[in-house]
Amino acid sequence: MLTLGAIQAQEVEKENKFFMEAKVGMETFNNYSAISVFADEVANYSGTTTELNFGYRLPKNAAIELSLFSGGINSSYVAINEYFYNTEATIGFRKHFAITEKSEFYCGLRIGMTRCQNTLTYQNEDYKIIRYGIKTQLVTGYNYYITSRNYIGISLVFPSFGLFNSNGDIPTELSNFPVNQKTGLQGYSVNIGFGAKF
Repeated sequence: MLTLGAIQAQEVEKENKFFMEAKVGMETFNNYSAISVFADEVANYSGTTTELNFGYRLPKNAAIELSLFSGGINSSYVAINEYFYNTEATIGFRKHFAITEKSEFYCGLRIGMTRCQNTLTYQNEDYKIIRYGIKTQLVTGYNYYITSRNYIGISLVFPSFGLFNSNGDIPTELSNFPVNQKTGLQGYSVNIGFGAKF
């Protein structure tokens, strides 16, 4: 027989199906050279990231989510000051597994679109090159509940990009530099943040 407190707890749990997460972190690409629009052979570089997730809890500890992500890396090449900035929107599915009453592990898959912008400065002139593509992410994470509705979390994300165009439209002034023909990016990011259920 359920007590009044148990019934109220169930009602609260039913009401808290939506969740929102805000995270910051670091991202590293295994094949850094694909970031630059030029044939840069640097092994890998790291940059900062921000991430917002909006989701809904489904039955059996599953969830669907919409994720908005941005990141930036200084990808300077020789005499060119180059900055790589990417923004993404993905939809995803993830599965949660309870560890204790206050902690859980989850894993999932996201897919969406990415916009990559390379801002170049060469001989005091600024240029922007835009590239678009498809992005998939494998994600794992851990959440610890500090209250029944609020939690702190850490996640490990493995992104993979497929760009539609390798280098965009290179300005004539930069045509003497070796052009990058790579269209794929793989790497990982580590993010920490705060989440809330409502």
